[in-house]
Amino acid sequence: MRALLFCLVLPLAGCLSDTNSASDRLGDAVYGLVNAVRWGRADLATDHVDAGFRTRFVAAHAAWGDRITVADCDVENLEISRDEKHATSIVVVSWYGPEQDLRLSRVRQEWKAIDRMYVLTRETVVSGDVALLARAE
Repeated sequence: MRALLFCLVLPLAGCLSDTNSASDRLGDAVYGLVNAVRWGRADLATDHVDAGFRTRFVAAHAAWGDRITVADCDVENLEISRDEKHATSIVVVSWYGPEQDLRLSRVRQEWKAIDRMYVLTRETVVSGDVALLARAE
């Protein structure tokens, strides 16, 4: 009888415990977004973007896969606020413009936690070539 009770309670305990830390959830969101935009999957990328920022995000990435070819993306840094409601990531993007010259941009991304997941609320080129996130006219 004890063995049966143990078999019934143990799976429930796993459901109640939080095995995904805030840093795991942030890492999943950042890497998910970076991989999606790198491979031209805007449909997947926007799943990681806050609704209020989505239009600007799409406009800033409109040239990706067309006039901009991403060679590599590296997540350089992830930081979470003490209350785990906000976070920042730094992503370094190596890319080619229309002239086929290799360029580098360091992008600061700001995130907020909504319903146990992080969504992108802002991104800014902090060093390197700002044309990476140029808005479509």
